[in-house]
Amino acid sequence: MIRNRTSGPARRATSLIAGVTTAALALLIAPSPAFAMPADALENASTITAASTPGFAPTPRSVPAVESTLGRGDALSTDPATRVAVAGLGSEQRAALVRVTVTQPDAAVTVFTGAADTAGTPVLAAAAGTTASATTLLPASAGNVSLWADQAVPVRVELLAAFSGSVDAPGSTIALESPATRADTGAGLGGSALTADPLWFGLTGEGGVPATQVRSVYVSLDVTLDAAAELEFGPEQRFPLPAGRSVVTTVVEPDARGGVLASLAGGASGALRADVLGWVPEAPSDLSRSNSTGSYVASTEVGEATAQLRAGAKATRLQLSDQEDIGYELALVSAQPSTRTTPAAETSTLEWAATPRGRAQGIAVDATAGAAPQLALVPVRSEHAQLTIRRGAADVRVFPLGGFLSEPVAQPTEEQPTVQITAPRDLDSVNISETGAFTLEGTVTAGSNSIDRIEISSPSAPGDGFIGTAELNYGSDEVTWSFTAAAPEDGDFDYIASVFDRGEPQRAAAEDRVTLTVSTADEDDTVVTHEAQVLNTDPARPDFVQLDEHRISFTTPPALEPGDIVLSDATPGTPEGFLGRVTAINLVDGAWLVDTSTVSLAELIYQADVDGTFEFTDGVGVEVEDLPAASGDGAELMTASYAVADEDGNFGPDIPADSFESAPGVGGTNAELFTGDDVDLELDPADYDVDPSQFELECRLPGADGQEPTGEEIGDDGEWLSPVAGTPVPSPADCAEAQQLRAELHRSWSFGVDANLLIAYENGKFNFRNQTGDDEEQQEQAKRSKLATKAAIAIQASGQVSVSLDIVLDVSFKFKWKVIPTGVNVNDFTVQFTTDLKAQAAAQIYFEMKYRFNFRQQIAAVGLPTVSFFVGPVPIVITNALKISVGVSAEMKAQAEVPLIGVSRTDQFGFRYSSELGLRRIKNDPKTVYPSPIFTPLGEATTLSLAGLVAVGPEVTYDSKIYGFAGPELTLFARAGVQGEAAAHPSDLRQIEAKVAVFADLGLIGEAKLKLIRWKILEFTVFNLNWRLTLFSKEWEFRI
Repeated sequence: MIRNRTSGPARRATSLIAGVTTAALALLIAPSPAFAMPADALENASTITAASTPGFAPTPRSVPAVESTLGRGDALSTDPATRVAVAGLGSEQRAALVRVTVTQPDAAVTVFTGAADTAGTPVLAAAAGTTASATTLLPASAGNVSLWADQAVPVRVELLAAFSGSVDAPGSTIALESPATRADTGAGLGGSALTADPLWFGLTGEGGVPATQVRSVYVSLDVTLDAAAELEFGPEQRFPLPAGRSVVTTVVEPDARGGVLASLAGGASGALRADVLGWVPEAPSDLSRSNSTGSYVASTEVGEATAQLRAGAKATRLQLSDQEDIGYELALVSAQPSTRTTPAAETSTLEWAATPRGRAQGIAVDATAGAAPQLALVPVRSEHAQLTIRRGAADVRVFPLGGFLSEPVAQPTEEQPTVQITAPRDLDSVNISETGAFTLEGTVTAGSNSIDRIEISSPSAPGDGFIGTAELNYGSDEVTWSFTAAAPEDGDFDYIASVFDRGEPQRAAAEDRVTLTVSTADEDDTVVTHEAQVLNTDPARPDFVQLDEHRISFTTPPALEPGDIVLSDATPGTPEGFLGRVTAINLVDGAWLVDTSTVSLAELIYQADVDGTFEFTDGVGVEVEDLPAASGDGAELMTASYAVADEDGNFGPDIPADSFESAPGVGGTNAELFTGDDVDLELDPADYDVDPSQFELECRLPGADGQEPTGEEIGDDGEWLSPVAGTPVPSPADCAEAQQLRAELHRSWSFGVDANLLIAYENGKFNFRNQTGDDEEQQEQAKRSKLATKAAIAIQASGQVSVSLDIVLDVSFKFKWKVIPTGVNVNDFTVQFTTDLKAQAAAQIYFEMKYRFNFRQQIAAVGLPTVSFFVGPVPIVITNALKISVGVSAEMKAQAEVPLIGVSRTDQFGFRYSSELGLRRIKNDPKTVYPSPIFTPLGEATTLSLAGLVAVGPEVTYDSKIYGFAGPELTLFARAGVQGEAAAHPSDLRQIEAKVAVFADLGLIGEAKLKLIRWKILEFTVFNLNWRLTLFSKEWEFRI
C-alpha cells in the first residue's frame, strides 16, 4: 500500500530538503568554486541539464500577412517552390502557426505545403463556391513559409504565433522541414480503409520526430468519406466530417507505441492520409525544468464545450484550460450554420473576444458548409475565453487540446499539485541483480500552475539526498512520470517523489514515498539493461524476420514500444542475428514493420565477463567458394599493372593491364577445405618439386632483429612508429625443433589455395592467365610455348590457411542511485584474429628484357560459421567471412627456375580497448620459417641468369560483423620473395656466382567501423602497415 505523506512535519521536512536541492541544482548548472558536496552527490547532480526556453511568440491581432483580394500579397501560386513572405515572422523563428482562408473559389481547391521536390501535403481543402479556413503548422525560413495550391486562388494568410524553440526545450513547438506521411489507405499504409474498425498508424520516429520523449504531434488528416460521420481520433478527440473531402490539422499525444487510433462512428467508410507536420518535445529525466513560459502542455481535464452563437448576442464564456498559468489555448473548433431562423445563416467569422471589432478575421464559417474542424489559438484568462460570431448564427463545438504557458500565477486559487508513486508499491522487494536498475513510475496532477519538475530523492543518498528529475509523459487524460533508479548496495531504501509548482519552484508542493527492499548485482553477475527484449527464441516459430539492416517485420502487432531494444539470435529469418532500438512502427499492407536504430553495447550490457576462443573445430560449417571456378571468364577477379624498361634499364610508367584469362576447364581446384590429416601448415619437401636433399629450412625467431612491428610500436594512425631496416640474423641451429613448436594450437581444419599462373608479354602488352583449370599437359604445353618467347613467367603458388577468433568482453558498472553512462567501465574489450599460414611457390622465368608487374588474383570466399555467445539472456551474434587472393610482384630480367619460395608463420593481430588505457593494437612478432633458396636452369638450358626480384603469396581479408553491422575489416598479406643476382662465370657457364636475399613482403591494413561499441572508438584505422622482413642474405658459388 502506498503511504502518501503529504502533510504535517513530514511535508515540511520534504519542503526543506527540496529547497536545499533546488539551490544545489542552481549551483550545478552554474557551479561555484566555493560550493562543495560529496563526490556521489556531485555525480548525481552533474547529470542535470539546463532546459532552454520554448520560444513561443503569439501574434497580436493585426492586418493579415497576406490578403490578395485587397492587393496585400499575391494569389497562391501553383508552383511547389513558392515561398510566401509572412509579415511579423522573424528570421530566427523556425516555425509558424498560420491560418489560411480561401473565399468562394470557382472550383474545388487544395492548398499544400512541403518541400519543392515532394508532392506536397494538403493543409486546406475547399469546395467550389464555399469559404473555408484552416490553421496549420509550417516550417519557416527567413520570414517565409511554403504554401501553394492546385490552382491560382486568392488567399488570406494570418500569422497566429511564431516559434523559435529547440528540441532541448520541453514544450517547444518544432515544425518538420518536410512533412512525414504516416498513413495512406490508398497505399496500404496504416490500413486499407477508414471504417468503424480502429485503424492505427505511427506518429513518432520518422521525418525528424524522435522515437521517444515526444509530448504531442501536429498531424494533417486528409479524409474522404462516402457519408457524413464523426471521426474518432485518439482516445478523446471526436469531430464531425461531411461526405466528401476534408483536411484537418490537429494535435494529439502519441500512445505507448508512438502512434494513434482513428475510426469512424456510424456506418460510413472512406480514405485517410495522415502527415506529421511537427512535434512537441517532452521533458526527459535529469532536466532542470519540465515546463517554462511558452511551453505547450496537453489538456487532461477540460472536455469539449459547445456554444450557440448569434450575431449581436452576448459573448459565450467557455472554460478551455486546465491551469491558470495558460495564456493561450490550442483548441479544435468546428461550426455548423444555425437551424434557427433569426438571424439567418451568413458567411461569417468566429472571434475570440467580447465583441467583434475591426475587419473580419478568424475562423471562416460558410453560410452553407459551416466550418470544418480546425485549430484555433485562443487567448484565455483564468482558464476561460469568450467567443462571438460577427454575422448570422452558428452552433460551435470547441475541443481543448492544450495550452501555451504564460507567467505563473503568484497567488493560486486552486488546489496544490499532487504526486503519487504507483510502481513499485510501498514495501515491495526489487531485484536489480540482472538489470542494474528499476523504474519508478507514478502520476501527477497540476494545481493552478503547471508542473515545474518532479525530483527523486532518498534520505540515504549523499549530500541533500537528491538523485535526479523524472521524465514526464502527457497523455490525453493524465500526466504520468517515470525515473530509472538504482541502489548502491543491498538494503532497504526510501525513495521520494516531490512535485514542484511553477509558481513556487524553490519549494516542493507535495511528495510521495515508498520504502523498497533492493537486491543489487554482485561483481560476478551478468547485468543487461531492462530495455532489452529477446525475441525469436524459438527458431521454428520466429516472432519476426529481418528485411534490412534496420527494419524487421511482424505478422501480428508486436508488443514493442519506441525505445525498446530488440534482439535475436541467428535464425533463418535473421541469419546475422539482430540488435536494434525501436524508433518507429508502421502497418503496411497488413505487415507490422518496425524500424530501429543502432544500439551500442554500452547501452545494452552493463556488466559481463566473456572470454571465448572460436576455432571452428574440424571446419564444421566452413564454406569455401572457388571463385575462379564459379566465374565466367574470370577477368573480373584479376587486377594488374606493368611497366617495361628501356635499353638503359629505366622503367616507363605503370600501365593498368586489360588482358586477363582464366582456364574454363576442371583440371585443378583453386580453393578447397582441408580437415584431419590433410591439414598441413608446415613447410616440407613434399610441397616442392625438388630433390629432398636440396630442401633446407631456415627460420627467424621472434625479437631476433627488430624488423617486425609489434602492437606497442604502432601509432594512433595505425602506422609503425619507428620502422627498422632489414638486418637478418642467422638462422639458429635449433630451427628444425622450433618449427615443430610454431603452432600453439593444433589446427583441425584449413583451406587450401592453388594458382597456376602464366604471365607473358606479347603484342605490346602483358597477358595474365590463370591456368589452374587446365590439365597438366595443357599447362606444360602453354608454359613451353610462352617461355620460348623469352618474355614470360610461370608461377605455381599454393598454400593453406587456418584462422581462429578470440573475443574478450569484460565490462563492469557502478550505478549508485541511477543509471549514469559514465558508470559503465570497460575493463577489456578484445577482438583478436590468429592466422596460421603456409605459402609456397615456384617460378620459371625467361625475361630477355627487364619487366616489372604487380598482379592480384581473387581465389576464394570463405564463410565461417556464425558465432553466438550469451551475455545473460542476450545473444551476441558475430559473423565472419574471409576473402583470399594470391599476389605476385616481380621486377627482373632472368632465365632461370626458382623452385623454392615460401614462408610459414602464425600471426596474431587485432585490438584491445579499456576505459583506463584506451585503444591498443595487438600485433605479435612471430617466428617465420622459410626454405633456403636454390636456382636451377630453365628447361634444357645449360646455364642460368637472374637479376631482380619475384615475390608470391596470399592475401587474407577478414570481415567481421556484430549483428550484421560493420566491424573490423583487416587484410593480412605475406609475399615470400627472392631478390638478387645470379650469373654464370665468363669462363665456365656452369659455374654460377650468386648474391641473393630471401625476404617476406608483409602488410596489415584495415579499419574498424564499430557502430555498436561507442566507447570513444566509433571508426578508426587499426593498421596501416607495410614492411619487408629480410630473412636471409648470402653470397656463394655453385655448379649446375
